Amino acid sequence: MNQKRGQIGTEYLIIISFVVFAVLTTLGIALVYTANIKDSIKLSQLDKAAKKIIYASETTFYDGERALSTVEVFFPEGIKNTTIYPKEIVFEISTQTGVNKISYGSNVPLQGDLTLTPSGLRKVKIRATSSYADISLV
Repeated sequence: MNQKRGQIGTEYLIIISFVVFAVLTTLGIALVYTANIKDSIKLSQLDKAAKKIIYASETTFYDGERALSTVEVFFPEGIKNTTIYPKEIVFEISTQTGVNKISYGSNVPLQGDLTLTPSGLRKVKIRATSSYADISLV
């Protein structure tokens, strides 16, 4: 009789071990996919913001000297650095795989500063000069 109780206890222990293993495996997979989805959302938000700034810069520059526009863009968390070159804007953003550099090209010359301390919704002012579009935060 005691031997049957010991066998039942061992069987329950084996079943519980399998259940715990399955739950932990599922949780681990979910965490990996969650991190990938967060990175995907972050990069999508950056892409939308950069394209909006580039489009506004080109439009304002083609409107002529002294043209001015302001756009509201959402910058995601994790942007480490932003550099504006004459024909592109380069963002350095941290993701689960490390820091990525992403470049967005422009058809017009660019100049300015997009030092992004806090992330979130920000206003970007674009002013046209005779030779470039000046980009700055409001």
